[in-house]
Parts: sequence; structure tokens; C-alpha cells
Amino acid sequence: MSSAHKEHLKSLKSPDQFQAKAMTLIEWMVGHTKLLVLVAAPVALGVAGVYAFQSFQDSKRSSRSEELGKIQVVYDAEERKVADERDIIAKKVADPKFAAEKDALTKQADALKADHLPSAVKYTEFFNKYKDKPEGWAAGLMAADAYLNADKVDDAIPLLEGVLANSKTVAFYQTTAGLLLANLYIQKGELDKALAQVDGLSKNATDDLQAKAKFVKAKILNLKNQKDEAKALFTEIVEKHPQSPEANKAQAMLLVIR
Repeated sequence: MSSAHKEHLKSLKSPDQFQAKAMTLIEWMVGHTKLLVLVAAPVALGVAGVYAFQSFQDSKRSSRSEELGKIQVVYDAEERKVADERDIIAKKVADPKFAAEKDALTKQADALKADHLPSAVKYTEFFNKYKDKPEGWAAGLMAADAYLNADKVDDAIPLLEGVLANSKTVAFYQTTAGLLLANLYIQKGELDKALAQVDGLSKNATDDLQAKAKFVKAKILNLKNQKDEAKALFTEIVEKHPQSPEANKAQAMLLVIR
């Protein structure tokens, strides 16, 4: 943890025990990047900063975080297994004895991906247990992501709908889960449903998330052959969110829409 973070925590007008709990949990989360983004993002976004720091006083939250951390260990092991397999292949690629097999080995390494279904089951169980907590919402998103990577769309959709139903006061989770769900509806060809999902997203999200939401909506309008509305929204992204990754994508779309 940086000294700046430590100084910030020390400046909080709270009991020493509260500060210690906060620093312990934050240090744990720094070692688990995906969960740091999912659980701590609302704090960074300023959506629920006060709630987040106050909730550190709740020993139950520390217990939930430890429980979630055990699932993250399973997830990390799944990642390491694939990394180890890639290392073995990389050594063969570098060995002159396997020169004739280099292209095949490279393709084999590229095709490898972690099997996160075991951790997805655990994340799903955790979400069902803590549906009304930020840790539960994070677990729901992690599980949905794992199911999507395994092409199990029908398993991912209920989780995303559950996160949306239980995180109504936190724009980060509403927008993140909402965008994922909208894209799934697009894949299934349910454009009206996707459009309704995007229109219902929180307007209190960060500039970056708002740009993403507008881009998805513009994409849906284009697919529905509402070209003028799509162009107008792509133009709005370029003008109002020029620093976002979506600005470049929107500019490219404006060049190809007829």
C-alpha cells in the first residue's frame, strides 16, 4: 500500500481499531486486482465513499471479505494452472529440437484458457448468500464473467439480473452489470430488450461508464437501422467524451455508417 493511502487513512476521524481494519482489508484487496476493481470501485468513483469506509467498522464485512478471498485463491489457482502449461510450451518453442513444431505449439499455447467453472460455482453460492452486499455483487460479476468465457450465457444472465436488482443505489454495479446484460441481449438478437436495458442505466455513473453506455446504445440503434439516431449518439460520444476509449470507436463507426 502506498504511503499516500496510509496517510489518508490516518487522517480519518475514526477509532484506531477502525483504521487498522480498513488498512488490513485494503491491503488484502490490493493483492486481488479483479476484486479490488469490483468491490472498491464505487469508493474510487465517489458513489458510496462514506458508506464504504464506515462499513469497515462492521466485523461481518471483514468476515465476508475473508470468505471471498478463499474463492479468489481457487480462481488464482485456475489461472496459474494455465500459466504453468504455457510455460512448458514456451520452453519447447525455445528448444531447437522442437523447431518443426513451433507453429503448432504456439497455436496450442494461444488456445489455452483457464477453466473457471469451479470458482464460478463458489462465486455463485457466495452471491446467493450475500445478494445485498457489495462483496456479493462483486462475486456475482466474477461468476457471470466466468460463465460467459465458458459460453454459458444462460447461467450468466440470472447473475447479472440479480446484481442489478440488489445494487440499485450504486451506479458502478448498475452500469457494469447493465452493460454486460445489454450486450448479451444483443448477442441473442433481442435488440428491444437490449435497448430498454441501456436506457435504464444510471445517469450518475462516471464519464467513462456513461461513454460505454452511450456506445452500446448507439450500436443497438445502428443494428435496428435507426441510422440517424445512431450517428447522433456516436457524435455525442466524440464531442462529450473525447478522452474515453469509446470516442475512437465512435469516430470509426461514423465513417462506416451509411
